[in-house]
Amino acid sequence: PTLAPTTPAPVAVTLAPIPTTPAPVPTTPAPVPTTPAPVPTTPAPVPTTPAPVPTTSAPVPTTLAPVNTPPSLGPLTDITFDTFENGSSYIFEKNGGDAKVDDKKSKNGKFSAKLKKGGYMEHRTSHAVSEYTQLEVSFSFFHKFDKTDDTLSVEAITDSGNIILATYQKNQYDKDTWYTESIEFQRNEFSSMKLKFMATTNRKEVFIDDVDFNAR
Repeated sequence: PTLAPTTPAPVAVTLAPIPTTPAPVPTTPAPVPTTPAPVPTTPAPVPTTPAPVPTTSAPVPTTLAPVNTPPSLGPLTDITFDTFENGSSYIFEKNGGDAKVDDKKSKNGKFSAKLKKGGYMEHRTSHAVSEYTQLEVSFSFFHKFDKTDDTLSVEAITDSGNIILATYQKNQYDKDTWYTESIEFQRNEFSSMKLKFMATTNRKEVFIDDVDFNAR
C-alpha cells in the first residue's frame, strides 16, 4: 500500500512587525501655574472690645480678726492736787525767796506758785507708789523767760534716785501764755517718790498752778 506523505504542511513563521521607534515623549512639560493662589491681605477682624470683666469682686468678710488689747490699768487715783488758792501750800515746800505762792498770776482763781533763778518747790513728803504701774502729773505754767537757757524742769525724787521727767525752755513756749502739760511715766525700780518743780533762770520767773499728781 502506498503511505501518505510524512512532511507536514508548512507553518507560516512571519511575525507581526515590532516598531523600532518608540512613541514620541512630549518634551514640553505641562505648564505649572506661576501665580500662587491669592492670600487674603486683610486679617480676620480682632474684637476691639475685651470680654467684660466682672466689676463685683468676691465678697470680703467684714468681721476682722480680734485684736488682743492689754488689760486695763484701771482708773486714775488722785495722790495730791494743789491749786495754791489758800495763799500757801500744805503739799509743796519751797526753798526760800526764789520760790513762793504769789497772787500776780493764776490759771484758775487768784494764786499760783512763782519760781525764779534757782527756786524750786517739791512735795513735803514722799508718797508710796509701789502698788501702781503708771504715774501721771499734770499742771499749768506761765513763764516770762528772756534768755534761751531759762528753763523749768519737772523731776521725780525717788528712793532709787532722781529722774528728770521733762524740761521746758523759752524757745519751745511763748512767754506770757498759760500752757497745760501732762507727763505720764512708768514706775520701775522705785516704790516711793515726790515731785519737784525747779526754775533755772537769770532773773525772770515762771508761775505754776493746778498741780495734779495721779497714779494707776
